[in-house]
Amino acid sequence: MNIYARVLKYGAVGVAVSMLYSLLVMLLVDQVGMASATLASALAFAAIVPVAYAAHRGITFADAAHDPLASWRFAGTTTASFLVATGGMYLATDVLVRSYLLGIALTWVLIPTMNFLVYLVWVFRVGSPLLDGTPLASAGPTARNEK
Repeated sequence: MNIYARVLKYGAVGVAVSMLYSLLVMLLVDQVGMASATLASALAFAAIVPVAYAAHRGITFADAAHDPLASWRFAGTTTASFLVATGGMYLATDVLVRSYLLGIALTWVLIPTMNFLVYLVWVFRVGSPLLDGTPLASAGPTARNEK
C-alpha cells in the first residue's frame, strides 16, 4: 500500500477513534457529572484502546504480516499516548483552568502526529527494513544507488 493510501486510512480510523474518545469524555463530564475531566479522559481512553487496535490492525495496517509482538508494541505506544491524553487534559483543566474541550483538542492534535510513524515503523512494521532485519543494501533503491 502506498503511503498516501495509508495516511488516508490512518486519518479515517483516527477520526473515528478520536470521535468515540471525545464523545465518551463529554458523556462522562456532562451527563454522568464526573468532576475530574482528567479521570474522564483516562477512562474514555482505556475504553477505546481495543477498538483502536482492532481498527488500525484491520484497516490501516491490514497488509502487515502477522506478528505476535505487534499487540505488545501497540500497548507500549498506547501507554505513551495515554500519558499525553491524560497529561494534556490535566494541563488544560487543572493548570490552565480552561475547558476540558481544550484537553480533547490537544489529544486530537498530539496523539495522531506522534503515533503514525511509530505504528508504521515499529508497531506493525510496514516498510521498515531497519526493524525487520532486511539489510539496507537490499531494502530498495536510494538516492545514492539509483544513479
